[in-house]
Order: sequence, then structure tokens, then C-alpha cells
Amino acid sequence: AWLHNKIAFTDESLLYISHMLERKFDVQFHFNNEELKTWSYTGIYENESLEKILELLSTSQKFDYTIQDRQVIISK
Repeated sequence: AWLHNKIAFTDESLLYISHMLERKFDVQFHFNNEELKTWSYTGIYENESLEKILELLSTSQKFDYTIQDRQVIISK
């Protein structure tokens, strides 16, 4: 998936996904609620921006996010 500019994951925690996104987009994630780290997601994203990926993830299980100066804050 990385070779084709895709991000793919199956039943992975938001914490795991955040590590993938940190490497891809050179950002750092912070969670305001520990429970959010355990939420699971499945998805394939191709040529999507960080904002779009977060927007799509937050539609299946609602969380809020802000991006400021390479810092992504995830909250409930």
C-alpha cells in the first residue's frame, strides 16, 4: 500500500492509525481521552489529505480533531 501512496488498515486501533499518519504526514498526535486510542477502524485511503482521512474516520465513530502547527489533537 505504501508503494502506491495508499494507507490501509483492518480493524486497527486509532492509536495504531495515528502512528501511521504521523509518519506519512510528519505530524504528532495527542489524545485528550484515553478511550479514543482503543477505537477500531478499517479503511483504505489513496491520495487523501490528513484532514480528509480524519474527517472520514470521525464519521463512523464521532470524535473531534484540530490540526495546528503539525500537532493533531483528538478529543471526544
